[in-house]
Amino acid sequence: MTEIIETNIIENMSTIFDNLLDYEYLYISIGSKINENTVSIGKKTYMSNAFDQIYPGFLQSIETQNVLFIAIDDFRSRDSQFLHKRKINSLLSPNIKCYLLNQYCSEGFIESFFAYVLDKLSILNFNPKNFMIANFVRFLHIPNKKEEADEMMIPETIQTILNREMYTPYTNCLCQWFGYKPYFYNYIYKYKKFKQNPLIYNKMYCVEVILKNSQKIPCSNHIVLQDETIAYMINNMYSITDANVVSLDIAVSIYDDYKSMGIIVPLKN
Repeated sequence: MTEIIETNIIENMSTIFDNLLDYEYLYISIGSKINENTVSIGKKTYMSNAFDQIYPGFLQSIETQNVLFIAIDDFRSRDSQFLHKRKINSLLSPNIKCYLLNQYCSEGFIESFFAYVLDKLSILNFNPKNFMIANFVRFLHIPNKKEEADEMMIPETIQTILNREMYTPYTNCLCQWFGYKPYFYNYIYKYKKFKQNPLIYNKMYCVEVILKNSQKIPCSNHIVLQDETIAYMINNMYSITDANVVSLDIAVSIYDDYKSMGIIVPLKN
């Protein structure tokens, strides 16, 4: 079932995190509230993927292991709370628990909440491969100064916490949404991995072509990867709409998913 927590977030979450070992997977999303049913990007209209941001396909495909997922956003409207609870509960299986945190993500809240979560994960030696933070705070139109500042502050603040020596196992657990880019709309990427490789920005179009062509080519055909940077990129990218039937990790990378389907041939060393 889905519960909403509106006040004293850390205090009210303490019992849940004290029993974190009851869960095999933990997923925390930020800024994934459902606002509209559709979204216009350029000249095309797409179905909103906001629900997939909260409850991604790779979680929905977990049938037996216990999953805890938490969505942090402004859920102050009672209509919004009812909508989210009804939609999430309609798909939840008994092994999955959801909490909606009605909370604006200020820098202070991020620092206190995620330090608390990571302290718990570290004490319990929670498997980092089964943990993900996903940030979806991006804006369709040109953001104002406050929105622009938040868009940068949220991932930077979280990553700064993850970089602390005591949280080393979880340093690559933050994923960032690509935002409102047509072929990247349903994908997230490992924030630190992309930050560490400045070559990726010259290869975005090449990855876009792979994503586009992967939807068209028959299974008998394949894409031969000959570029290490492109392989690096798709090995650190994840779909939020597709099921994970390949990996025991919380999510399967585009690289591993496409390789399993024969869409790509792995890069030869």
